[in-house]
Order: sequence, then structure tokens, then C-alpha cells
Amino acid sequence: MIQFKVEDAHIPDRLRRMAQKITHPRRPLVDLGGHWQRRVKMSMPHLPLGRAAAPGKPPAVHDSEYVHSVIYESSRADQGELGLGSSSIRARLLQKGGTVRPKRAKMLAIPIAAESYGKRPRDFSGLAIMGSGGRAVLGRDGVPLFVLVRSATIKPHPHLGMTEDDWDYLGGALKKELDGEWER
Repeated sequence: MIQFKVEDAHIPDRLRRMAQKITHPRRPLVDLGGHWQRRVKMSMPHLPLGRAAAPGKPPAVHDSEYVHSVIYESSRADQGELGLGSSSIRARLLQKGGTVRPKRAKMLAIPIAAESYGKRPRDFSGLAIMGSGGRAVLGRDGVPLFVLVRSATIKPHPHLGMTEDDWDYLGGALKKELDGEWER
């Protein structure tokens, strides 16, 4: 038979402080937020303009605006809450996928030339509708710049959720916090 006798009067205080750290895990959550933000940003492939990421993979980065929109919000971390997401209006569509339809026009203009990526038809002068393979195309001087479509379906590119690696990182951050409290 093995018996233990604890003669350290400070153990109840240590356990109470450890319970407080788990109940209000501000530092581990803020640490997780930074880790999550870096992981999401690094997961986005830097593909050339006009090349989309494969379905189911994180979205391709074509401008820094979207990368900088990936944020975490930690003002309620003391209550055990951490906000993870993106401030970009495109984030939900990229994350879940969906169909895009024009709001004010009859057709969407999808860029199909390097010259037109990141631009709208109104950014060009002298555009004319051209026929190409049964599709309506906008171009100038015989060069197609945009294909016109009634709608476009975006496949999901989930990238904003928590991964197993994120949960492991949070576990390590909590362990580090508790180890530090135990050693005090």
C-alpha cells in the first residue's frame, strides 16, 4: 500500500490560483489568437493573379487587403472568449462558398486577362462586347478582358476555423500558464 501525506500549506492557494487562471485564461487566449492569425495567413497560397486555389484549400492571396483582414479580437479574453475571423466582406463567401449575382447590373464581369485582374470594366475606356465561344466577352482592340456571366459559383475555401494544431497550441499555452503558477 502506498500512502501520501501532503505537508505543504501553500497547495490550496496554488490550486485556487490555477483554477483562476483556467477560469480567466486571458494570456493563453491572446497567445492562441496570435498563433491562429499567423497560421491562417501562412496557409494562404500566393498564387499569380487569376489563379484560384484548389477547392477546399485556403483562398489564394491576390492582394494584401484580404491577408490583413484576418484578425483576432481579445477584449473579452478574461471571460474566456476570443473572436477569430476576418473583417473582409469576402470572408464568408470564401469560407462557405456560394453564388454571386449582380446587384445593379444584368451581368457579372469576370476578369480573364492579366491587364483586367483587380479591375472593373468601368476602369477601361473603349470596351465593346465581343463574342467568344458562345459567351459574351468585353474587350478592346480585339483583346478579351472580361467574360460576362449571370452568376458565379464560388467553391468553399475553408480557412478561418480552428485546427487540431490550434487546439494543441492552446493546450500548450494553458499548460505553460499553469506550470508558471505552480512554480510560484
